[in-house]
Amino acid sequence: MTLAIRITLLIAALCAGLVAVDDTTTKPDFTVLFLNDVSGRLEVCDCYKKMPGGLARGAALIRKIRTDEPNVLFVDTGNIVGPQQEQVLPSLYDTMKTAYADLGCAGVALSPVDIPHLPGLAKARGDKPMPWIASNAPAALLDANPGMIQRMVSLTVAGHAVVIVAVAAGDGWTDPIATLTESLKDVPPQATVILLSRLPLAKNREIAQVVGRIDMILGAMDSSKLTAPELIGKTTIIPASPFGQSLGRIDVTTTDSAPRLVWKPIPLTPDIPKDAVVDAQIQKHMDEVAKAFAEKMGRKQYIKVPFQTEPVCANCHGNEHLAWRRSIHSQAYDTLKDKSRNLVPDCLQCHSEFYRTTKMPSDQVDARRGVECATCHGDGKAHCEQPTKTNIGAGSLDICLTCHDEEHSPKFDPKTGWEKIKH
Repeated sequence: MTLAIRITLLIAALCAGLVAVDDTTTKPDFTVLFLNDVSGRLEVCDCYKKMPGGLARGAALIRKIRTDEPNVLFVDTGNIVGPQQEQVLPSLYDTMKTAYADLGCAGVALSPVDIPHLPGLAKARGDKPMPWIASNAPAALLDANPGMIQRMVSLTVAGHAVVIVAVAAGDGWTDPIATLTESLKDVPPQATVILLSRLPLAKNREIAQVVGRIDMILGAMDSSKLTAPELIGKTTIIPASPFGQSLGRIDVTTTDSAPRLVWKPIPLTPDIPKDAVVDAQIQKHMDEVAKAFAEKMGRKQYIKVPFQTEPVCANCHGNEHLAWRRSIHSQAYDTLKDKSRNLVPDCLQCHSEFYRTTKMPSDQVDARRGVECATCHGDGKAHCEQPTKTNIGAGSLDICLTCHDEEHSPKFDPKTGWEKIKH
């Protein structure tokens, strides 16, 4: 690409109101902050020291920005609780609701997976309700939850009109393009329109092309596919990191035509200190999770381990057992115990083969070894009865990727990881 073409494209982007880099030469009229796809992840998996994310870090950063710059609008693109494997405790709802109220959240897109959590969040501590927005939700959903869900939020930030709408997809949800076209037809032209989306990126692009009245689209079910803002007509689609790993920031400067947007994503890295208030709420919730799990454990009798444990395998496979002992897999359960997370089911799912295969809590010594032989090679029962190479699992990278995924190991290199545990 020639220099002349680069300059032409940059001028076009400036004229359209899109700047995808840090630009501190102009003070914005107001700033939009957003989290995306938190999905109940109050804290990050701490197996990897540099993992970004965590509500307490996000809260600390939002408070700091609000202190330094008063004209700030905080929103969430939805899926804040998400699907949960275990029964959700009231303490999770308390933590989410009080934190978002304390941070002055102006709107949260209602995701269909959050609908089952509406009653729990409504009953949670705090007088301020969650500011749910669902522009194309079924009327029956709003009727069943009176006063809890809004179609649209209109407010003023530093003297500038802002309209927030939100769309998702599900049974009975109306067509988002038709809904948005109708909803926004009477919005004043000087208002900044923000769409919080729980739709795929392809659908967001279609909305930008057809509706046109939207200034920025935040969030998508596959938003991580987008690495830079994308301008379609007068609408800018903003990238969003998954699992609340970054705080999205858009500085907005209003103009006579489209607002000028400056995108500044801020990864929630470990060097960001945690907000003390929110972190205390999270720790209280984790204590409640451990307490409920311990009570469940206390009601169980001795459970026979449903696979051959690593000491049995060591009888014939001494060298392989030694290689395992030297790997971090052998310390998987102890890692949780050192961090007081050995009674948290979400953590045990990857750190305990006993829990993974039985879904049962246990304080048995033979259930504490973590990631062991059976995790990769199967239960080993037939192999112990008649050892052959055909009745024992060979292990595969697919097994590794069940835990070393984008959420827990975003920088996991399968080839390097395989070499570390190969035996």
